[in-house]
Amino acid sequence: MAGPWHTLSAAIIAAIESDTGSGGLMQTGGAQIGGVFNTVAPDGSQYPYVILDQVSGPALKTFDSDGDDITWQFGVYVGQYNDNATTLDGILERLKTLFDGATLSLSGGWGASAIQRTGSSNTVVADQVLYRADEYSVTLTR
Repeated sequence: MAGPWHTLSAAIIAAIESDTGSGGLMQTGGAQIGGVFNTVAPDGSQYPYVILDQVSGPALKTFDSDGDDITWQFGVYVGQYNDNATTLDGILERLKTLFDGATLSLSGGWGASAIQRTGSSNTVVADQVLYRADEYSVTLTR
């Protein structure tokens, strides 16, 4: 059985990949992002893209249930010359719309309490790429 991070990350990626309606990150005929990847983007990935990464996840043991407090971040990368800070802001805002206060359906008997956006990093420019990350937290129990 997959652990809670793998279960959560699969649900997050599935939610982003199914965001295909008007204004969606993967909008049919005009996606805002080239892809969403767990931990690292493959070589040659098309900008802009989103990297999902676990920041922390201490195990919880309360009474008769197990769980995890998980903090993750969405790292958004946009090519400085192909895209701009407005694109970066728009992608992070859409992620906030999708996940802040959301509940996700998870497999493996895990339940997720309300997801919360907990912070944002400053925009970094390196090697002609803009980058910024937003952090989110959730408590998973079963």
